[in-house]
Amino acid sequence: MTKRNDTTLTPTSLQGISSSVAMCVQQETEDSFYTTNTGVYEEFSEENLGKIIRAVMHEGRWNSWKNTYETEIIRTLQREAPIVEEMNTGRNFINLKNGMLNLSTFRLHEHSPMYLSTVKILIP
Repeated sequence: MTKRNDTTLTPTSLQGISSSVAMCVQQETEDSFYTTNTGVYEEFSEENLGKIIRAVMHEGRWNSWKNTYETEIIRTLQREAPIVEEMNTGRNFINLKNGMLNLSTFRLHEHSPMYLSTVKILIP
């Protein structure tokens, strides 16, 4: 028989879950979030974000997910995620597998969250 974990979820633990989607931005005109960890931003709808939140909560404590917790985490992200006017603003850059190519200087820059790129060409 497995021992039940009787710890409760607190606002602090909920904040920890929301920070697990740390590289998250919102586009000003949309309800979606964008997140990156591979050099390219991917759009997450509220539904997909809810699936991630549920999975992360179950990792920390099995069967801990509740709709109210998910709603609070999404509200926290809406308050804390930076809002950007538009994605793909670096018109002089091409997002490649191994970095961002500056078309003016032909210099390759490391991927960075500051490049709001939603497209990556998978060539080195």
